[in-house]
Amino acid sequence: MAGSKPGLVGDPIDVVTGAVLDRVADFRVVDEPVPFVWRRSYDSARSDTDRGFGWGHAHELDHALEWDLDGVLYRRPHDPAVAFPHAFADGIVGVAGGLELERIDTRHFVVRGHAEPERHFERGPSASFARLVRIDQAGASVRLEHDGLGQLASIVLPSGRRLRVDWERGHLVQVVLLDAARGGKALTRYRYDEHGCLVEGRDAYQQTFRLAYDSSRRVERTVDRRGYTFSFEYDRDGRCVRSSGEDGVLEVRLEHRTHERATVVREASGGEWLYQYDPSGALLQVVDPFGGVRFWERDGAGRIVREVDPTGATTQFEYDARGAMIARVEPSGRRIPLPEADDALPPDAHRVPGCALQWELGDLEQLAFDAATSFPETTWLASERSLLRTPANELALASVRERRDEQGLLLAQQRDGASRTWGYDPSGNVRRYTDFDGRTYTSEHASWNHRVLERDPLGRTTRFTYTKAEKLASLLDGGGTLSEYRYDAKERLVEVRRAGTTRDQYEYDLADRLIAKRDAFGRILLELSYAPTGLLAERKLATGDVQRFEHDGRGRYRVAENDAGRVTFDYDAWGHRIADRRDGLGVEHRYVGDRLVHTRTLGRFDIRYERGAESSVRIIDPTGAAHTLRRLAPGVFRRELADGASELVQYAPDGRCLAKAVSTSSGDTWSREYAYGGEGDLVANRDSARGTIHYEHDVAHQVASVRHESDEEPSRYVYDGAGNLLEKPGLRGVTLIEGNRLYAANGDAFEYDHRHHLAARRGPDGSETRFHHDARDQLVRIDLPDGSTWRAHYDALGRRTKKRHDTRESTYWWDTDRLAAERLPDGRVRIYVYADDFAMVPVLFVEYEDIESAPESGRRYYVFADHQGTPELIRDQQGEAVWWARREPYGVVVEGGHEFHQPFRFPGHFWDAETRLHYNRFRYYSPELGRYLQSDPWGVAGGTNTHAYTENPLRQVDVRGLMCEAARRPVEPSDTDVESPTPRYQQGSPEGTTPPRIVQGDLADRLAVYDQRHGEAARQSDSIRHAAMLPGFDREIFDLAASDGASPDQVAARQLLVEDFIGSDRWDQGEKNGFDFTHPVFVGPPPEQAPVQGQWQAHSGEGSYFADADVGTTPHDVGVHEQGFNRSTGRMEPKTFNVREMTNGDEPYIQGRAAACYDEWSEKPPSGPARRHWTYGGGVQRTYRNNPDGSKPTRSTLLARTPFEHND
Repeated sequence: MAGSKPGLVGDPIDVVTGAVLDRVADFRVVDEPVPFVWRRSYDSARSDTDRGFGWGHAHELDHALEWDLDGVLYRRPHDPAVAFPHAFADGIVGVAGGLELERIDTRHFVVRGHAEPERHFERGPSASFARLVRIDQAGASVRLEHDGLGQLASIVLPSGRRLRVDWERGHLVQVVLLDAARGGKALTRYRYDEHGCLVEGRDAYQQTFRLAYDSSRRVERTVDRRGYTFSFEYDRDGRCVRSSGEDGVLEVRLEHRTHERATVVREASGGEWLYQYDPSGALLQVVDPFGGVRFWERDGAGRIVREVDPTGATTQFEYDARGAMIARVEPSGRRIPLPEADDALPPDAHRVPGCALQWELGDLEQLAFDAATSFPETTWLASERSLLRTPANELALASVRERRDEQGLLLAQQRDGASRTWGYDPSGNVRRYTDFDGRTYTSEHASWNHRVLERDPLGRTTRFTYTKAEKLASLLDGGGTLSEYRYDAKERLVEVRRAGTTRDQYEYDLADRLIAKRDAFGRILLELSYAPTGLLAERKLATGDVQRFEHDGRGRYRVAENDAGRVTFDYDAWGHRIADRRDGLGVEHRYVGDRLVHTRTLGRFDIRYERGAESSVRIIDPTGAAHTLRRLAPGVFRRELADGASELVQYAPDGRCLAKAVSTSSGDTWSREYAYGGEGDLVANRDSARGTIHYEHDVAHQVASVRHESDEEPSRYVYDGAGNLLEKPGLRGVTLIEGNRLYAANGDAFEYDHRHHLAARRGPDGSETRFHHDARDQLVRIDLPDGSTWRAHYDALGRRTKKRHDTRESTYWWDTDRLAAERLPDGRVRIYVYADDFAMVPVLFVEYEDIESAPESGRRYYVFADHQGTPELIRDQQGEAVWWARREPYGVVVEGGHEFHQPFRFPGHFWDAETRLHYNRFRYYSPELGRYLQSDPWGVAGGTNTHAYTENPLRQVDVRGLMCEAARRPVEPSDTDVESPTPRYQQGSPEGTTPPRIVQGDLADRLAVYDQRHGEAARQSDSIRHAAMLPGFDREIFDLAASDGASPDQVAARQLLVEDFIGSDRWDQGEKNGFDFTHPVFVGPPPEQAPVQGQWQAHSGEGSYFADADVGTTPHDVGVHEQGFNRSTGRMEPKTFNVREMTNGDEPYIQGRAAACYDEWSEKPPSGPARRHWTYGGGVQRTYRNNPDGSKPTRSTLLARTPFEHND
């Protein structure tokens, strides 16, 4: 459906009123605690109104209160006016239209609303009018000053800087930023015609937009800063009947059938939509081009409470006490707080590690830390001290200084004499970017800010075309491969063509869900069906597999079942996935708060994680041996192993590895230092044992040559215009055909199937290898030249569960995207141990003779990896090297010992010796060829060349075989069923890889990501994040912030207050991490309190509950189980009741509504398996500062509702 809202189409136009609407940001002042945005709005239905900004126009600050006999009218610039009842006394609050109006006194009033700033009004000499004088948001205030005529004269920003507003003949003509050092600078200027119509605006760069009007003062033409024209046509009643860009972009035609209370909308794609509304103008239903009906149900107040899609799936909407819409509950049960950010990720978005720090250590260190400037001499081993780097001697640690203009456009980043620079076109699109290494990328735009060409430093180009609905129509890469996309009348992707042939065809149901996927010949590959919740229930593959799915109340997978087995998942109250089992075996995790404390693999092998002092983590592996990861400084860790060896590693704030040093118990050392170019290209690896390797890169950052210090000549790497690897060590004679497919290499010939997957490889001696894929494009069989057969099986999420080569079979168990355990063909079992739950590279693994072996009987093997987390050395528990390797950039092991089975390669890559391929989750990769065997399931979303590996394998890793950058995508098994026609954009976008929004003249809004630099007000604690993830039945507790009218910024700002209040020393920090209320609301002297509090807790156990109680109160009275798990003894035991005296005094405290009180326990019945229970409650919590004697402050959780108990 056209438009971002159901009743808006085209540029946009309101389908009910026919009004042309627009809201544009003309400038932004970003260097403030809260960035200030000056927006201009237009409504053609108000073309008879001129409030000093031209007919039909208003500015963002044009808010006012007006009194009449009926009450108070709140007038806004771009939303309908709201009528409040009269407030006859101070403190009276009126509620209407999702807002509240409070009378402070006879002159002062405040308007508040959900996710809205607080607006203060002051009554002037006229008792019937009040002007907006102050706006409060996230702890910052903007003050408005008016002149004697009541016109806005100046705006005082939170920093104290001023914007002067100039007027001429009753019209606003310019806004000037006053600067004591540089004087005033006009950020925007406006010009009006003789009729008072706004006809021109000019920004700080002297770029101009223009407007033209018809005889009724309605906008009929707009021309943006790049000169692109949009036109509008109206009927005699002033309703827009046609709107189009100069080249037909977003063209719509409207037929207003007033007597039928309906509007027909015809789009350039040929789609025809019917909108029907009630007598009040409220939208009732929409009939789409395929006959699907979507309708809305309203309550007695006229508010939308339900939206029903064409299949009957219902979305519900929630409102706060004021009547403001605060949340959307999807048919799956997933609750989405509103308003939702444009780039908001799903609540359960799947994270994929994206750098060496995360691949090896997960979340043990957060990125963008401040690097240490010095290191104490006594902390380090002699072999380590010389390796450590500081900002003074390491470019990667140096701080980056930014230079922006007054409106926040990023102009340059500077670091130790090197610069990145950006150049923009008049609409703020990036047209030139030069990186730290002096390499320049350029872009060209056409039509309505469409990027039509990218050119890299080698001169290679990628070209794009678009449909009239602004969908990508084609992409031509630098090697000449053309990808084309066709859409239906609802703008749904229905066909993908590549290199002149059809690759995919898609069919949808009336709710736009994929129901079938066909190949080039029209044959069905996949058939999909859905549960009443709208979530995937079943997928049938043409090759025979049937995959079935079940979900929980939040839309997460509970069951994923197919021929490979039944995979089940469990989650804790905080949203962690705590179990990933196939046919009952797999991994189980336990968390305390946000920290992993225990992992059990295959039902018997336990790994414990103990957090110690100085940010250390003690890992106890299944044999009982203990290993410590100790954080010595920001980005600096030492891994201390049970065999006496240790490894020091240092990372840069962007996650790159700078150095590693291994020291053994016998005194041997092995160090590696990594040197990088300005953009992170690896230029040298100084290895104390193996010598130095030098790397050179071309101007597009591709690996060009590699030379070991002992080599006479460097190894060369050559690429074509599409980034295909043509030459490297062990690769020669490469010939390609259309679609970036390999025709010949290393003397062999290659053949592809109709889906662009490798089907056969033939040697010059007539030998042949054949590759077979299933209907989901998974490699399932290889017929090898020696006559043997290799087979693979995958679970319903696409994870490989088994491989079999003739009679030799390996079995795999997974923990989301990483390997948890492996059974080898001879029955041996490996348990992989990771630094935390987000890491991809194991710290060590433990091998057993079989799955029934005693946990303590295992043999330990330690993993030592390179700068990317690719293993280079495996040592056993006696300190002997059992496997070692040196690899070339694309993954071929060029020397080393290979007899020992060690499958880990790049993070997320697993070596198959039988096929000499890497299994890379969704695809198979050949290190020999430096490319994938299959086309990318995500299409050009993973890179314009769908067969190539990453652009620089020394800097990037494709963790899942989908794309080289880190991705955060929902874990949906249908993710790879449909190609994405959204390409990655060139590097150098100041806001990342996302293309600029295509919004006319909205230059300032393109800087929204810059707001993240003001992140101090946006930090959220673990407790807030946890609360946002809790199940729906507890949700009312955690929406107190919203129901109190607080914006997310206000909630985060108050959390800062909590953190400042509690302090940051070791003990207090731990208390802060357990601070489990979502919305701290008050700081002050304590109120009257109960004299005692009751607490029940097992010795050394989890789950501490407090309540106003006397000694006779039982745990059951407040929903707490009488038994708790004693970690010291490993047994269940009765919880002990303790009485705590409450603090009474004058010390300040913070009070808030509690997040879920959480407890879990298990009980062993007389027969059968143990049952697991958990329960939550919630209420009010108070936290006090440290007592004068240094003891803990008193903390209480008062249970305010009946807990929920769940039994497994």
